[in-house]
Amino acid sequence: MAPLGLAYLAAVVRDDGHDVSIFDSQFQSREIILHSVTHADVVGITCMTCNFGGAAKLAEDIKRSNPDTVIVMGGPHVTFGDTDALKNPCIDIVVRHEGEYTMVEVLRALGTGDLSDVRGITYRENGAIKRNEERPFIADLDTLPFPARDLLKTEKYYTGGGMPRIISGRGCPHKCIFCAASSMWGRTVRLRSPGNVVDELEHIIETYNIGMVGFDDDTFTIVPHHTIGICEEIRERGLDIKWGCNVRVDTINEDMIKIMKKAGCFSFFVGVESGNQKTLDLMNKKITLQQIRRAVNLAKEHSMEIILTGILGFPNETYEDVQKTIDFMISLDGDRYLFNFLMIYPGTELEKRQKELGLNPVDNVWEKVEKAPFQIPTVETEHLRISDLSRLYIQTNLKLDRLYKNKRI
Repeated sequence: MAPLGLAYLAAVVRDDGHDVSIFDSQFQSREIILHSVTHADVVGITCMTCNFGGAAKLAEDIKRSNPDTVIVMGGPHVTFGDTDALKNPCIDIVVRHEGEYTMVEVLRALGTGDLSDVRGITYRENGAIKRNEERPFIADLDTLPFPARDLLKTEKYYTGGGMPRIISGRGCPHKCIFCAASSMWGRTVRLRSPGNVVDELEHIIETYNIGMVGFDDDTFTIVPHHTIGICEEIRERGLDIKWGCNVRVDTINEDMIKIMKKAGCFSFFVGVESGNQKTLDLMNKKITLQQIRRAVNLAKEHSMEIILTGILGFPNETYEDVQKTIDFMISLDGDRYLFNFLMIYPGTELEKRQKELGLNPVDNVWEKVEKAPFQIPTVETEHLRISDLSRLYIQTNLKLDRLYKNKRI
């Protein structure tokens, strides 16, 4: 997947008159990146929790080559762990939450040497860590330029089944205890206008000759009239494009699915998460098993591709409870399944309540996740040890292998 956040940052920074490049360690080696940024005044590094260690090591390597380079780090992990991140002397500034206009102001302020008025950053000054006030979320997302996809090696991302990602809004009103989205982007949903969204779609189609995109909104269908507005705009312009999106089962109905399908939607990514109602309630998902089954069946009736996700090993669950989740999800007859071990991410309610809920993360958890070549369990619960979770995961994949084989037959 292309780093959409960096592409947004690059676009606003470039519009403010700076020379900017994007490097992605998915495709470029550490040596190439280090050589390329040798003469950069500022290097911005984005990271998630699972790869913070690698991001910090990159910052150290850059500082070793050029001690005068200012290292700015952003992303969800450092947003919620800003002061801890700055304990690493090679990280100079942390940008919290949305970074577009913050980054522009950081670059301007570095010219004067005074960062005190830049909202939304944490930094060091004379050895002391300073945490400036929060920056309000961007109210009008239409004011942002389109992501600078021209600075990405698009041929790497858009081949072999890859497709551009696009967002039509930010923010999530829900508060699932395992997810940091509402903390990162705010609980107020901010939406781009349908016209602005479809302008970007047209730009992607014309520039990259692409016929398929994915909407990365946490829930694309969260505001029905907005979803319908985008679909109508796509149809009015006669765009020939296929697209997929994330949905909640309580936000779709038959009329909406019909409208979305006519506009090119072919795929729903559905967060089922559990096949146990008591677990859904503990997660604060605010959905029922009946709603899940009804919504998935409805989508399948209209030939939507269904991708289902589940979490293995939630607090209070027994071995049998996890098996119920696996069996329930398989009974939904999705096209693809993604089972994930429970992770305790910074910025989540789960992180705050982990002791109360009897969770016991393994030592050096994120270092182990980053180095592992495949998914590994990282949290033990009252009823489930690491060995139990590993065994459940193997059983799950054996079931899925048989399921996929039967579907192919």
